[in-house]
Amino acid sequence: MAANAWDEGQDDWLGRILAVPTTYTFLVRHEPSSQADGAPGVAPSDARLSAQPFTLKLTGHAHLYRYVPAQKEVVNGLAGAPLTQGYGGTFGYLLCRQRQDGAIQCALHDYDSNAVSAEPNAVFAVAAGGAAVPVQ
Repeated sequence: MAANAWDEGQDDWLGRILAVPTTYTFLVRHEPSSQADGAPGVAPSDARLSAQPFTLKLTGHAHLYRYVPAQKEVVNGLAGAPLTQGYGGTFGYLLCRQRQDGAIQCALHDYDSNAVSAEPNAVFAVAAGGAAVPVQ
């Protein structure tokens, strides 16, 4: 979703895409929901998403890591700029995989060591519809 270039065409496109039945729907947007006062398309795209099923929203922009189960959103902005808001590691990356039970399990890895991070919610899992499920 191009929240910084939001217009009626973007909104129509998102509505059409979300109407297509899928097992998994991943949404990628630069700005997280917590920055709804930033790019003009954050609030309208979140409003559209609130009425549609999806698996996970992947965002960045903020230079931190946060998993927000209630919003089905992971903010992973640990790629290179100075990190903010108390992140305890170095730069990092997120790896997600489909488990045999169909859930999607994600783990935040530290860039320097490639080890799974000790950050809160560094490992989480979601069902196809986005509900949090136990980590395996």
